[in-house]
Formats: sequence, structure tokens, C-alpha cells
Amino acid sequence: MRTRRCDNGGDTYVALCVLAGIAASDVICCASLGEYPKGDNHAEAVRMLRTVDNEAAKHPSVLLGMKTRSEYSHSRMTADEVRKSGRAAEALVKLARRAHAAAGG
Repeated sequence: MRTRRCDNGGDTYVALCVLAGIAASDVICCASLGEYPKGDNHAEAVRMLRTVDNEAAKHPSVLLGMKTRSEYSHSRMTADEVRKSGRAAEALVKLARRAHAAAGG
């Protein structure tokens, strides 16, 4: 098993924001389109979200830009990246809650 030295939790926080953003994007698409992207092509998922809400599509793009580094790299996420990931994830979760409620959920 490989281990990593702990930082202040920033890398893990960003990784969780990425996962939350992906899940929230799926909820938005499902509630609005009746389907969500399946598979590993994150660019396709962003394109699908863009058909629902062009402005919202910028958030997963921000998060996906941090995904590999937050999960697999030895370089640490900066405080600014941690803040950006939190804002992007929060925005998507808020939109997902609205979309879910509007769809009768």
C-alpha cells in the first residue's frame, strides 16, 4: 500500500468537492433531461450539463481541472484552489437541490 503524508486536508477536501460536483451535475441532468452521462468521459458530462445550464457548466470544468492533482499528485493544492473547489461544489449542489425539487423530488 502506498501512503501519503497528510497536509491540512486540502487535497482530500478538493477530491471530495470533485465527487460532489460530479454527482450534483448528474442530478441536474437527470432532473432536467431525464438522463445523465455515464462513463469516464467528463468532457461529455460537461457538454450535457451545458445544454441544461450553460453557466453551471463552468463549475464541473473548474473541479475536473483539479481532479488528478488532488487525488494522485504529490504536489499540494493551494489555499486558493481549495476555496475555488468549495465554491464550485457548493454552487452545483445548490443547483442540484433546486432541479431535484422542481422535478418533484
